[in-house]
This record gives sequence, structure tokens and C-alpha cells, in this order.
Amino acid sequence: MKRVAVLLLLATTLFAAPPEKWYDAYKRGVLAINAKNYRDGATAMQRAIGEMPNEAVNLRAGRELITYT
Repeated sequence: MKRVAVLLLLATTLFAAPPEKWYDAYKRGVLAINAKNYRDGATAMQRAIGEMPNEAVNLRAGRELITYT
């Protein structure tokens, strides 16, 4: 029984979705705010801030340069 539980735990961690990158949350937040969906925008921005709390100018996010404030 313990082996089954351990195998299930390992399977869930191996096949779980990768964590969202801060810049994905940032871009999602910008899109939501531009669409006047402020609640979802604020939630996404808080997630981005939690992952990347420091502001930066000309920060590389994927293939783009952004001003992260």
C-alpha cells in the first residue's frame, strides 16, 4: 500500500504542469488590464511580483525587452 502511494506521488510530481514563469503572468496581467479586466490583471500581476519582485528597465522576457515596473 505504501508503494502505491509513493508511486502515485512520484507520478503526480513528474507529470505536473511546469510552474508559470513571471513574465508569462506579467504579459497575462498586461493583456487583462488592457481589456479592462482589472481583477484578473491584478491577480496575474501579483503572481509576477511574487516571482520577480525587483523592477528593471530593458529586462529580457523570453524574446522581448520590457520595462518591468
